[in-house]
Amino acid sequence: TKPSGTLDGHLMLVHIQHSTGNLGANGTAPSGWTLIGTRQENASSSPWYYWKIASSEGASWGWTNYASATLQYGIVVVSGADQTTPLNVTHILQNTNIGGTTVALSVVTTVADCLLVGFAGQDQTVSTNTWSQASMTERYDENQTADLTHCGYTETATTATTYNRTITASVAQRISGALIGVAPASGTTVNGVATAEFGFT
Repeated sequence: TKPSGTLDGHLMLVHIQHSTGNLGANGTAPSGWTLIGTRQENASSSPWYYWKIASSEGASWGWTNYASATLQYGIVVVSGADQTTPLNVTHILQNTNIGGTTVALSVVTTVADCLLVGFAGQDQTVSTNTWSQASMTERYDENQTADLTHCGYTETATTATTYNRTITASVAQRISGALIGVAPASGTTVNGVATAEFGFT
């Protein structure tokens, strides 16, 4: 579902966490969405990341289900992004250690006043997980009982430099994540303006 407050020209970033780890089981994205990247977290869960500039689309979209997997979606909507090349830098990583609680992400922005957007997801069998990140603002933190959990964070990156960010889960399990530097349009600073998250089987 398109988050409330989304306007034409806003950048929409979507994180899909699904319960089928086979990368050959990816679905079909709606028209206009561009794949940022993916990783195979393990045999039972993987993340997918997409972007799109909002432009008079409807209030919701549909991704073809990934091999009948359980899916969770997280959306971060950004104003002030460059309309031609909105992604300045990205880092996608998976921690395949089944006892892990962190995913360490690092990007080097090449322009000032980017917005850092951090995502993380985890395959788990409990619904008590909580996420944390010391310097970023949490935008959503979602659990789906006995299957998946994921989160989204944002932070303004005022200078062009290296940013190292670690997202931590309270439950030990394999974790995947992404850190995306959103480039500003000329003369602006990008800002997260709306978020939404949901899951379905």
